[in-house]
Amino acid sequence: DLCPAPDPVLQARLAGYAFTDKDFAWTLREVGRGEKHVLHWLRFPSALKGQVRESDVVWARYWEPLGPGTRRPAVILIHWLAGTFETLEIIGRRLAESGIPALMIYLPEYGPRASKDDPRKSAKLTRQDMDRAVANLRQGVLDVRRAGDWLASRPSIEPSRIGLVGISLGALIGALTLGVDDRFGRSVLFIGGGDLPSILLHDSRETAAARR
Repeated sequence: DLCPAPDPVLQARLAGYAFTDKDFAWTLREVGRGEKHVLHWLRFPSALKGQVRESDVVWARYWEPLGPGTRRPAVILIHWLAGTFETLEIIGRRLAESGIPALMIYLPEYGPRASKDDPRKSAKLTRQDMDRAVANLRQGVLDVRRAGDWLASRPSIEPSRIGLVGISLGALIGALTLGVDDRFGRSVLFIGGGDLPSILLHDSRETAAARR
């Protein structure tokens, strides 16, 4: 559920992160196996449609520990702006080998969610116009919340012990998610810049396209 907000203005802002439908279909397919974990592809519909058709489906990698164990803590991994995933894949595998299920989602317009018909349709957040960037941030938060719902539904996972790990852009998405949804009690955010409007509007080369 959304964080409680007695302030009507804040309540209205939080409403933009509410789900219109809480039930959703999903598929889970095993794609690899190690001595201590199984790797799956998870796919489910995004709660918000984006400008790129492929982003309407959320893809995620799920590392599931092998062996007995119920009510485990779990973690959602959120990647950075550059869209390289190798480090988080290592983290996900190591967590699973330590008995902690880990789920890494691909943010809108990244990885398998990038446009396949025309790669130019997909762009990094800082090269998007402001409306598109804000829409993708909102979609990313909803995707993380829905990933949390999926993890909480797993019989082997303790719903009250699901956390986030976000790096850079992932830290921004993670912090916004924590402000919207208060159930992610244990989270770690790395090198995330605060005050997103200042980041986008500051006179820097990286955010020039967003400013325009």
